[in-house]
Amino acid sequence: MLKLSLADLTDTRRFAVAFAAMLRNGDVVLLDGEMGAGKTTTTKLIAEAIGVVDDVTSPTYTLVHTYSGGRLTLHHADLYRLKSTAEIDDLGLEEMLSAGGVLLIEWGAPAGELFPAHVFVSLSIDDETGRTVTLGSRSEIWASRLEQLEADLQDLVV
Repeated sequence: MLKLSLADLTDTRRFAVAFAAMLRNGDVVLLDGEMGAGKTTTTKLIAEAIGVVDDVTSPTYTLVHTYSGGRLTLHHADLYRLKSTAEIDDLGLEEMLSAGGVLLIEWGAPAGELFPAHVFVSLSIDDETGRTVTLGSRSEIWASRLEQLEADLQDLVV
């Protein structure tokens, strides 16, 4: 488990850039946190860091947006309004991922069992601009990457 303290948008951007640099084709990122914690802002910064030039918006009502043109294709989903695993299955997220790219899911905890090699990123509000981000994974795929992220952002580690 890795915990970082992000004092402001500059720190959040640093985190997003370092995190995006380690993303690979086929990765699944489950992003959680209370309303207003910065899930969509963090997603926008990650997308920017992988080279997405389109305006990244929350897919709360459309459920999934796909952005290409960067180093990786980004499939951005939002499960906030979904009530069951069956509804998640109906989105075809596994098929999107098998076509290539990274799958980043806001309110993603319910999808954890569908994607066992995921990394979770949880944001919590500290104050008006500050956030704490907690990252973890049960997958060996992410162990060395999270160690590298910790080394790269040592001054932000809590």
